Amino acid sequence: NLQIGKLLVEGGAKTLQIFLDSGSFDEVIIVESGQELHAGVPQPNFCALLKKTEKLGSDTWFYY
Repeated sequence: NLQIGKLLVEGGAKTLQIFLDSGSFDEVIIVESGQELHAGVPQPNFCALLKKTEKLGSDTWFYY
């Protein structure tokens, strides 16, 4: 048990998908922008139960 409190995974869609596929997480937080974005990549695929949502400014936070 490494007792890591929080870990931010960055590096692109492929890196994030590999991390999610490994199952090495207890919680996932997805932040959805309140602004319409005209370009980008789709969110990664993963199966998890939505625990709660929270509105912060114009963004919505989804806790899995």
